[in-house]
Amino acid sequence: MKHRNAVIAASMPCIAALAMAGCSSGSGSGAQSESGSATGLTWSMWVSSTDDQNAWKAIADLVPAQDPGTTVTLQGSPWNDYWTKLGTLITSDDSPCLVSIQSARVRTYQDALVPLDDLVNEDDLSGFDSVALDAMKVDGNLYALPYDTGPAILFYNSDMFEEAGVPDPGATMTADEFESAAEKLKAAGDLAFGATVEDTFLESQVLAYNGGQAVSEDGTFDVTNDAFLSGVSWIADLVKNGEALTADGADGTADDNAFISGRIASHVNGPWSVLDLSSKTDFAMGVTSLPSGTGGGTTYSSGSGFGISKKCDSPEKAMRAIEIMTGESALEQLASEGRAFPARTDAQEAWYEKASDVLNVKETLEAAQKDSIPLPSSTLQNQFNQLLGQYGVAAVNGTSDPESTFTEIASQLK
Repeated sequence: MKHRNAVIAASMPCIAALAMAGCSSGSGSGAQSESGSATGLTWSMWVSSTDDQNAWKAIADLVPAQDPGTTVTLQGSPWNDYWTKLGTLITSDDSPCLVSIQSARVRTYQDALVPLDDLVNEDDLSGFDSVALDAMKVDGNLYALPYDTGPAILFYNSDMFEEAGVPDPGATMTADEFESAAEKLKAAGDLAFGATVEDTFLESQVLAYNGGQAVSEDGTFDVTNDAFLSGVSWIADLVKNGEALTADGADGTADDNAFISGRIASHVNGPWSVLDLSSKTDFAMGVTSLPSGTGGGTTYSSGSGFGISKKCDSPEKAMRAIEIMTGESALEQLASEGRAFPARTDAQEAWYEKASDVLNVKETLEAAQKDSIPLPSSTLQNQFNQLLGQYGVAAVNGTSDPESTFTEIASQLK
């Protein structure tokens, strides 16, 4: 998955694994000091580079600065390990108070999280992007405050487009325009696109193309409906026609790397990757909407946020910490460092200023946010993503037909 904003523990030993909740001061559930005046909260998060670690450490440090007597100790684990361990950790006696959660997985962990509706300041919620906030709800109950958000969009190599005679798409691109671009790029000896089987991005492509959906609003999967299979077939045809690079089921960053190196002219990603990819490319980069066809035009929006474990002894203190960590100043700080596309609308301008060299960035994201819907959360989301990597890659790459492939996925999706 590309969505890997990261965090570091306050001391290096805590980075090793989420299970090491004992690294924090006091209990992982939120412990008071011997004097009873200080509260120590642990915060579990997926962890990546040293730069990420320093950025998130700075966010944690905002809490005692604004709420003296409360400290936040961060503990981290790589993205895949995080989700593997979270189910056990969040229900253990060593559960962290603050739990980082991706919107598509809220339903998976909702039974171990505190509903925030009675804790949160209602006036504070008006500052969030409404889709980002809705994505953190299950059956109308709020389980996390989002720090970032973002609709899936198309990243493109403007230099490759220009050399192949493909006009700049602007903020939106139709499926017909994309197919025409793919033909021109193929004639120029280039691959137009990098296929992927990552759940958020594959589902978003199909939704934009023809409105097909694999999962309903209540988290129920139907991966064999005609519209979804037709959308997968459209992507597979691009691969079979020699216009798209095959998807890699084992490496979710394969299309990112192919885009950075100039092997493909476009790929699907989220706004959280805009600044990172822009800094790594030596060509003019632009973004536009996912190719929209009949019945499509909508994209999924996915983000992440912070919730509270039911094992937390200090939910009110934890709520105050989350409000600080998702406050406008915190999100502006993250935006200025390129760590996240802020879930608060007032903080997004700082991000746009940072991303001003990317073609169509503000117009595209404003249009995409307007037309986006939350990617439904499901208790089976982790399993679905794993099955896509195991079986779905063959359907996307055209080596098996989508109907039989997704029928097999459906039989195991339980």
